[in-house]
Amino acid sequence: MSQTNETRRALLAGAAGLGNLSRVVADGFENKQDRSCAQAESCVAITLGDSKSCSIWKRRWEGTFDELAEKLSKSPPGPKNGACFTPAVFAGETRNLNQATRIDIAVLDADCGHSFDEVRDAVENAGYAAIIHATHSHLTTETKISVSSFEKSGSTDVSAFMREKKSFLPRVVEGAKIFGKSRDGANFIVAHNPCPRFRVIIPLSEPWRASDFKDQDEANAIWRVFIAALASALGLQADQSCSDTSRLFFFPRTRRGGPEYQFKHVRGNPCDLRATVAAAQDEGLFNPGNARAKESTSAQLLKWAATHAVRFEIVVALEARSPGRLKRLHGVKQAIECPFEDEHTTPGGEGTFAVNASQLAAAGLPQITSGFVLKCSHNACAGRDRLDLLAGMLTQGWLAESDLTEPEFVSAGPGSAAHGLSRPYEPRPDEPIDEDAFDAAILRLAALSAAAYERVRADEAKRLGVRVTALDKLVAAERKEDCMVGQGKQLELPEPEPWPEPVDGATLIGELEAAINRYVVLPKDAALTCALWVLHAHCFDAFTCTPRLAITAPEKRCGKTTLLDVIGELVSRPLPTANITAAAVFRTIEVKRPVMLIDEADTFLGENEELRGILNSGHRRGGQVIRTVGDDHDPRAFSTFCPVAIAQIGKLPSTLADRSIGIEMRRRTSSEKVMRFRNGRTQELGQLARMAARWVADNDGAIREREPDIPKSIFNRAADNWEPLLAIAEVAGARIAEHARQVALAACGGEDEQSLGVMLLTDIREAFGTKKEIASVALVAALVAMCDRPWGECNRGKVLTQNWLARRLKPFGVHPKNVGPKRDQAKGYTLESFADAFKRYIPPIRPSTRIQLIKTLA
Repeated sequence: MSQTNETRRALLAGAAGLGNLSRVVADGFENKQDRSCAQAESCVAITLGDSKSCSIWKRRWEGTFDELAEKLSKSPPGPKNGACFTPAVFAGETRNLNQATRIDIAVLDADCGHSFDEVRDAVENAGYAAIIHATHSHLTTETKISVSSFEKSGSTDVSAFMREKKSFLPRVVEGAKIFGKSRDGANFIVAHNPCPRFRVIIPLSEPWRASDFKDQDEANAIWRVFIAALASALGLQADQSCSDTSRLFFFPRTRRGGPEYQFKHVRGNPCDLRATVAAAQDEGLFNPGNARAKESTSAQLLKWAATHAVRFEIVVALEARSPGRLKRLHGVKQAIECPFEDEHTTPGGEGTFAVNASQLAAAGLPQITSGFVLKCSHNACAGRDRLDLLAGMLTQGWLAESDLTEPEFVSAGPGSAAHGLSRPYEPRPDEPIDEDAFDAAILRLAALSAAAYERVRADEAKRLGVRVTALDKLVAAERKEDCMVGQGKQLELPEPEPWPEPVDGATLIGELEAAINRYVVLPKDAALTCALWVLHAHCFDAFTCTPRLAITAPEKRCGKTTLLDVIGELVSRPLPTANITAAAVFRTIEVKRPVMLIDEADTFLGENEELRGILNSGHRRGGQVIRTVGDDHDPRAFSTFCPVAIAQIGKLPSTLADRSIGIEMRRRTSSEKVMRFRNGRTQELGQLARMAARWVADNDGAIREREPDIPKSIFNRAADNWEPLLAIAEVAGARIAEHARQVALAACGGEDEQSLGVMLLTDIREAFGTKKEIASVALVAALVAMCDRPWGECNRGKVLTQNWLARRLKPFGVHPKNVGPKRDQAKGYTLESFADAFKRYIPPIRPSTRIQLIKTLA
């Protein structure tokens, strides 16, 4: 029998202790016709949150089930964590199962491999109305399993373990393999076939109300029974961690580059939970006579707790006896592994914690006066108290019975003298502590060999006034730090959580402009360009090209770095750097998909051709570099496609400038006032980043489908650069779009700094005037005579020559030929031979300019 069915039986059987289940269910729903939501039978109420870390849960959404279906029918791309909800309505402002008062919908996560058709058929065959949609992890190919659970199972077949213990369907885990461990080492990472994962939301014919039951514990237990029975009725392998009355669910989000969102609103009847549970009883899934009694705590442990629990240092004991069971320390709250972890639906995490008896006040738990704290918040441990968990640790061998009275693990307190117990050595409050000497001692001990340290650790701990286990941790931390010196730190790129409410695009762009202008002085309309570029960086994978933002200035102290800092607060996954190698660029882009913010580029970019080539290639989707990796020199492709903003003094290299939208900055005057940029004090920028993430997510489809109206005078690569920004502007509104087009025209109306070849063609056209041919010697003389042009020193500091001119014109398909009268011919050029080059590389002369040029030449 699968683990899921065992869990269902246990949940249903656990209700036997509540009395006759049929009576409890019937009493809970008889004659409850009133509804607080406008007295409407079809009304649904849910509680909304901004993210899983949200601490205040007071925003409520109310509407019909059809309206809820419409709300869930769209799944914008983005990270999983963000806007979320819980089906329960709470009495207070916290998401606490002991404050849940009403639930109108049942939510199941069928994430063990059922296909969309199987889930839909199960719902339709049962006759239920339902919302079915894919979750963020739909079709993922990796799953974490607890290392301790797998090892304790005695199995070497991870596929069988996931079938029997985690209820995955065979077709998903066939051939599954362990290919690594999580960063904390607590979980194996298992690779398997793509696993379909769907959420099923079913309306209830009558709401669950906590007030209908004897107390909150009974109400919560009955809800868990309902969820198990509903999953059984549908025949789905469902995540039983969803049975918590305060369970949080994220609104639909689709992984970028992930599978297409699947959604179905099934028409049918609401679920009658009484009938569902009764049917489970009839099928024998639940039999009160076979209910599993709660494991009783031994009499010896209860007797021990009466005298020692108020003084037991549980964390100290685990540090000494089973340090591998400890996870992160949160102040004085120590996250630990649960001794019943193999029963958890989702292994790992930090849902189990312990606090020493002497540290309750420091943990913010002064109201608890009965001693040490040991608590697991997982549903599988909902009925277990601290002594149950402690008994589990004794059974697992994490602690020995003798440890419960070991003087090192029992603090001084009432009754300690009678029991002969002593408190571990601690410095007196008036005893001075020499911090420098203490640090020096830790450094000295860390430098010892393992054998030498073992011989002196006890004496050194006593001399320093710390516990031996604490000294071990300090020395280990110092040794680890030494190993990591010079190794840098892991990249952490922040992603803003989307704003919880819809955002107006035009208003958002206006607020982005205003925020940017508060910190830097920019040319006219440059803030609009930056605002549009920021929004494009949130959705750059919707476009063929991602223009580089070239932030340049003639001198230092013009605000380039500040502008990069502001942009970094507004985009998703910013990666600021003042120097970076070519290899670091493409490897970082491949793994992190950042928004690169490169400062001080003038100090290293100009002489680094490889880096320029990589930044150039990343301008267009599909840009990549090929490198060989591993001992076998396996060729691999690394993506280079990502947004890049570059700040430097002077002009960018021409090929990079051609792929950029420029922001030319100037040093501000004393009369131009700006706000100082302070890291950590820019909350308004963080809010705008969240609003940008929400607007882009809501309008992702419209942005992808938009083909903007690009002015005809903007073409070739300039059109590629401006297309993403103009598309975003058009989706934001007609007024923004028209303004953006004018800004683009102004930016592209004059030619950028010309290359030497284009400049040469332009001046040759002027030298020809109305002539049809010209001798090379005459053309060279005409070019050298032009003021403010480089032809007098373009040939390695010397004047240009006829040979130099011929070499420069050859790539344009122009070659010297004989010109002039037959008797007096010389090498030269015809105007006709330049026709194609003039047409392709330099703009035509407007009529008014042509007339003026003819008059000047005449």
